[in-house]
Amino acid sequence: MDRVLGWLFKQVEVAPDYHAARCLAVKGTGCDACAVACPHEAITIRRHVVIDQVDCTGCGICVDACPSGALEARGDAPARARMRCSIVDGDASSVICLARLAPTDLLRAAEADGSLLLARGACATCTVGDASVPERVASTIGRAQLLADVVGRRLDVRLEERERLDHDSPERQLSRRELLRTSGDGARRAAASALAPLERLA
Repeated sequence: MDRVLGWLFKQVEVAPDYHAARCLAVKGTGCDACAVACPHEAITIRRHVVIDQVDCTGCGICVDACPSGALEARGDAPARARMRCSIVDGDASSVICLARLAPTDLLRAAEADGSLLLARGACATCTVGDASVPERVASTIGRAQLLADVVGRRLDVRLEERERLDHDSPERQLSRRELLRTSGDGARRAAASALAPLERLA
């Protein structure tokens, strides 16, 4: 039973990866940017950063706030031209929270012509992120635009509040890698559903 629970927890783990060697708090600078930014109070700083796996929603706000890159969001962002946050309905690619996206993720996800549509829900009432997410995503888009200019690429990212976002071309064939990634996403969702009753008991 312990092995099964361990496997399930690994499938739904959303907390960012922590690299102590890069952490300013470990170096004694007094940095607490990640703990201050976390809207769920899931981060405490002792001799290093400790992330509560239960309280962490995987929104990525702490990753964005970390000045030294000591925190990194888990998993790759979907490489598609339409992305939605987890509270927006639809069959377009999704991420837990748009705040998890880095400038390089936006460049990778954009179409050849540079277009990319990001759909967010009502961030002010969201239990994953918080009201600061649109501003954080706008900042990421600005940094991605600077990066695109440097490498000579066109980038046109639109951030919209929506209730639903679907693929604009459902007939597009998925690559083998995308199919495997989609299967992995399904496994994580199934594991999260299976763990929900256990969380309530705990």
